[in-house]
Amino acid sequence: MAKYLWVNPVASKMYGEHLPEVEKQLEQLGYILVGCEPQLDYVRNQYVAFAKEADRTILDCRCPESIALLEKHDLTKHFEVPEIEPILVRTSRVLYERYVKEEGDELIITCPCTQLREFTAERLADKKNVSCYSWKEFVELEGMKSLGAIDSSPIPLGFFDSTFDQVLRLSSEEEIVSEVRKVSEADERQYDIVELLYCKDGCNNGNGI
Repeated sequence: MAKYLWVNPVASKMYGEHLPEVEKQLEQLGYILVGCEPQLDYVRNQYVAFAKEADRTILDCRCPESIALLEKHDLTKHFEVPEIEPILVRTSRVLYERYVKEEGDELIITCPCTQLREFTAERLADKKNVSCYSWKEFVELEGMKSLGAIDSSPIPLGFFDSTFDQVLRLSSEEEIVSEVRKVSEADERQYDIVELLYCKDGCNNGNGI
């Protein structure tokens, strides 16, 4: 029986030079810290493959809350909305296959926001020995302290810049709604993909940090 813990990059980055101290504390609590190769290219390649068959501008689905926001305002119908899982969900699946081997093994996934935590938990609902927490929830549960937001996200806007020619980069609720509405009302297709991060400037400003 083992307790495997994945600390998401946003959380680990905010501790900076103090991260080894946090990792030591987690190990003393009985957790085995785990990781895997970055899944950014895997997810990016899925968008490339999807784009080959797409006729309309694609909406970036890495941030589920952004899509939920646009659906609330009825702003998705003029776009392609691919069923591509966020990087965090893909990473969780890789970690599960790699580490959870015995019946009593447990994998704990920490997330930068409660919305992504809920989305990930739903996608992994068939795996009974996986638990999802926001980082803030997890450290409070263990009596530790979160340092809060950091200056910049490990995955900032610009994820698709090297992949697509015409990219519209948006973050924050107000910007997403106003700019996507403008694109949907345009007479011609202006962009290959609209990159979306619900939190202003990235997940480092999520409510789970």
